[in-house]
Amino acid sequence: MDIYYNKEDELANRGVKYANGSLAEAKPTYVPFGILLEIAHHDYKDDAKWIIENKKKIGYSIADAILHYYQIK
Repeated sequence: MDIYYNKEDELANRGVKYANGSLAEAKPTYVPFGILLEIAHHDYKDDAKWIIENKKKIGYSIADAILHYYQIK
């Protein structure tokens, strides 16, 4: 959320959700130990533009979060 352009919007941070098998994209059949990250709403014009313009920043932010979670650095 630190890098998101619209982080002041109270609806922007939807928190952590557990699918418990209800998301087709993350079913154990396809991704047994996977995580689905929602970066922004790509079907919203401003979000799609932000994603395209910030791919590297988004990637580094995800990588940093993973390293932090596993206490690597």
